[in-house]
Amino acid sequence: MSPAFIKGVKENLPEAEITFDKFHIIKLINEAVDQVRREEGRYTPQLKGNRYIFLKNEANLTEKQKGIKEELSLSKLNLKSMRAMQIREAFQQIYTAERTEKFEGMLNSWYYWATHSQLAPVVKVTKTIKKYWEGILSWKKAKLIMGFWKG
Repeated sequence: MSPAFIKGVKENLPEAEITFDKFHIIKLINEAVDQVRREEGRYTPQLKGNRYIFLKNEANLTEKQKGIKEELSLSKLNLKSMRAMQIREAFQQIYTAERTEKFEGMLNSWYYWATHSQLAPVVKVTKTIKKYWEGILSWKKAKLIMGFWKG
């Protein structure tokens, strides 16, 4: 997603369609979630030492982490970190869409939710995603065309 890479591709491969894969986008979202958690952790001691609860997928959490996650979600704290994590998890669900139209619809719905989250790091990364929107959609189209690739 670097401007230098995009410029190099456009100059040297003008017919190429640039795509942006899930890994790099999730990395940006994870950084935003972690920033929300760090900021909130300054005044919420329950978040100390629980970074990976917000960054790991549910299937990769230990039993202890699952218990802490459940406690945090059930607490009356109304944590911004939990909202940020839910936005991250919802973004990952977009990639389960089988058709490009469904993928784009889910991406649009997610974008609206994330931009209205009132979580500055999440809103910032959402604007970055909007900037690379066509490349994200191109990734989905390319993946469907090359059905053997499950990247």
